[in-house]
Amino acid sequence: MRAARITGLGRTELATVPVPQPEAGTVLVRTRQVGVCGTDLEILHGTSAFLQDGRITFPHVFGHEWYGEVAAYADEPPQGAPAVGSLVVGRTMVPCGRCDRCHAGRTQMCAALSEIGLYGLQGAAADYVRVPVHALTPLPPTLPRYAGALIEPAVSVVEAFERARLRFDDRVAVIGTGTMGLLAVQFAHRYAAAVDAVGIDEAGLELARRFGANAVHHADAAPQGAYSLVIEASGAASAFTGALRMARRGARVALVGVAREPVSFVPGELSLQGVDVLGIQHGISHYDRTVALFAQGALQAEPLVAEVLAAESVGEAFALLERGRSGPPKILLDFGGPLLPRLQQGERLPHRLRRKHLGHQRFRLERTLREQRDRPVVVGDAVLDAEHVHALEGEFPGDEGDRLPGDPHQRDTGTAPGHPQRTGERRGGTGRLDHQRVGALRGSVGVVDGVCTEAPGQLQARLVDADPRPRQPRTGARTGRPAAPSCRCR
Repeated sequence: MRAARITGLGRTELATVPVPQPEAGTVLVRTRQVGVCGTDLEILHGTSAFLQDGRITFPHVFGHEWYGEVAAYADEPPQGAPAVGSLVVGRTMVPCGRCDRCHAGRTQMCAALSEIGLYGLQGAAADYVRVPVHALTPLPPTLPRYAGALIEPAVSVVEAFERARLRFDDRVAVIGTGTMGLLAVQFAHRYAAAVDAVGIDEAGLELARRFGANAVHHADAAPQGAYSLVIEASGAASAFTGALRMARRGARVALVGVAREPVSFVPGELSLQGVDVLGIQHGISHYDRTVALFAQGALQAEPLVAEVLAAESVGEAFALLERGRSGPPKILLDFGGPLLPRLQQGERLPHRLRRKHLGHQRFRLERTLREQRDRPVVVGDAVLDAEHVHALEGEFPGDEGDRLPGDPHQRDTGTAPGHPQRTGERRGGTGRLDHQRVGALRGSVGVVDGVCTEAPGQLQARLVDADPRPRQPRTGARTGRPAAPSCRCR
C-alpha cells in the first residue's frame, strides 16, 4: 500500500509499505482524507517534543486528522461496532484502559497513552491504517464534505469551551484565525452572547467575520480587559500575554495553541484579577458530540479547506504549510476511493482480514458498474479492482459506447433480448458490464491469494474474445443469451 511519511529533517516521500497485519481487537480502515497541520510540520522541522524525547523516529508515517471507511475486522467485531464499508473517524489519543488514570476516568492522562500518527501507532496518511476498535467513532453518511478530516482539531475546541464553562452571556475573544481559531469562532457565535476574532491575517479575519464574529481586531489593537472568556488558538507565545491583557477580572483563558517559546508575565496579576488559565490538551470524550455539531451545521468544514491534494503531492502539502497561507487554513491529502481499488496489482490483505472483508463485500455480478460505484467485483476466486472493472465494463470502441464488440445482443439502448430496460443513463463512451462474458472468465483468471494478478488490458482483450457456450432454456428463464456459470457471490 502507499504511505506518506517523513524520512528525515525536511524530507518526505510516498513509499510502498506492507498493509498492517491483523491484531486482536483491531480494525483495518481505508483512509479517505488526512489533514496536514502544524504538528506534522514540527516533526518535519525536528522541533517536535515527541521527536526530541525519542517517541518519534524516522521514517515516520504521520496523519492524526483523518477519516475513512471500515475495511475489515481482525476478529469478530463487538456488538454495535461500525459495519464494514461505513464511514468512521479515528480518535487520535488511544488510552490503555488499564492504568489508574484510565480507571479514574481521566483517559487523556493515561500513563501508557498512544497517539495515531504521532507516537505508538502508525499514522493514517496511508491507504490503510490499523486502529483499535474502541478508538473509532461512526460518521453519518450525510456528513458534509471534508468534515470528517476536521473532527480531530474540533474536539479540542469543544474541550476548551467545556472546561471554560461557556455561558450564554459570555463575551468571547478568539486569538488566531487558523483551523482551531475559526472553529472556535463558529462555536462561540452559536452559543455565546458575542465573539470577536483577533489575528494578523486579514483574509483569516474576514473568514472569521463570515463565520459570525461580531468584530475583528488586529493582534496589537485588541480591546483590553473586555472579555469574560479568551480562547488562545494561535500557538504564538506572545498571544498568551495578550490573552491575559484582554481578559477582564474573573475571566477564563483557555490555551488551545501550543507555544514553544518562553514568555514573561507577573504571576501575581492572575491572583489579583482572579483569572483562570486552562491548558487544553485534547477532547477525547467529545468525538460523538463534535460529529453532531458538523452534521447539524453548527460547525462548517468546507470553507476552512484551502487545498485538497493527491497523496502523491505530500511534498507540496508541506511546502504550502511552510510558506504560510492566507484565508482558509486547512490542507488535506486525499487517499480516497472505495475499499479495495488502492491495493497494488498482486497485493493482498492479510489472510484473516481478507477472508472477513470478502465475506462482507461480495456483490452479485448482475449489478451494473453504476450501482457498484467502483466497489470490487468477484469473478470466481478473483477480486477485480476498479481498473479491472472499468476494463470489463466495456471501455471499447463501439456504437456511441453502447455496444460491446462481437456482442449482437447488446443494443444501442442498452437492452438485451428478453431483458427489461434498466434505469439510469450511461455516461458517453462507457458500455455495460457484460456479465455473461465476465462469468466465462471464471476459472481462468490469474489469482494469487484471492487477488487478480492480471493487468486490466489483458482481461479486456480476453473478454472481447470470450465466446461462452449457449445455455439451455430454463423454465421461466429468459432465453436468447448464453448463461453465465454460477458465481459463489450469489
